[in-house]
Amino acid sequence: SSLWWKDFDPFARKKYDSFLRSREDNLYVSSLFAESITYGECLFPWEYKEIIKDSFYELTRVYLCGMAYGQTKPTENVSTNIIDRLWAIISRANGASLDIVLGGSGQELFRDIAYADFLLQTGLASRVRLHGKRMPYFVSEATKGDFEWLLRSLSDKKLFPVASHEYIEFLRGRINTHRSAGTLVFEDHPFWSTGYTFWDLPIQAPDLFRQLSLSNSHLVLFKGGLNYRKLTHNISVKDSAVSFDQKIGPLGHYGRIVGRAEFEMPVVVSFWRKDGGPLVDISDGPFGV
Repeated sequence: SSLWWKDFDPFARKKYDSFLRSREDNLYVSSLFAESITYGECLFPWEYKEIIKDSFYELTRVYLCGMAYGQTKPTENVSTNIIDRLWAIISRANGASLDIVLGGSGQELFRDIAYADFLLQTGLASRVRLHGKRMPYFVSEATKGDFEWLLRSLSDKKLFPVASHEYIEFLRGRINTHRSAGTLVFEDHPFWSTGYTFWDLPIQAPDLFRQLSLSNSHLVLFKGGLNYRKLTHNISVKDSAVSFDQKIGPLGHYGRIVGRAEFEMPVVVSFWRKDGGPLVDISDGPFGV
């Protein structure tokens, strides 16, 4: 209700400084994601899909590893079982509608945007909705202001020198195209900034719950420790006696859910697909499915 303070973010400087300090990593990410997928001399439809599949496996590993393992060995720390299952869902949807419930801003948000662009440019997704916080929240959580600032910063040649700016330009141009076409959307439903866990979605935000349900979204990815804890009603990650579909409550009955978080120990990725069949639990290294 404030007239002068409604757009003020007390955490903005910290978030922006964090993004600026990660410039080298952002350049690395942009070099991976920016180039358009080329199909060479493919003659058959299945050949196109194989090229996309190879890129999907490589870039999804980079995306899920995030800051946890850095840029040197992104492919050694992600369970292939997870990538297999993600590929199975997304590739069969013939233009999936995906929702990413954002975690942190800065470098993490940059990876979210780059990954969304990859899914859209390859046709694996027909629409990606990014869900952020409506107000400054828990220091680093991504807001609409962070999203707009990051996109503006991609035009800053002081931040991204000319020698490396080509990748950034490719990426920025495609992102602007996606936004103009309405295929990349940022939404900030007020529910995300409340104290409710996501078990309360059906009652507290039925409109948002319907949007994330299987009839409107092929896959929902929850990013970050805060979202993971709210998604699982703060049930311990180490509590193996409770399956992931039980931890996520009502969402497990209406959607395909992926939860990704970094805690004190390795990254946790949990996966639940509601398709009428039994839940298969797989454990492979630091990643639990």
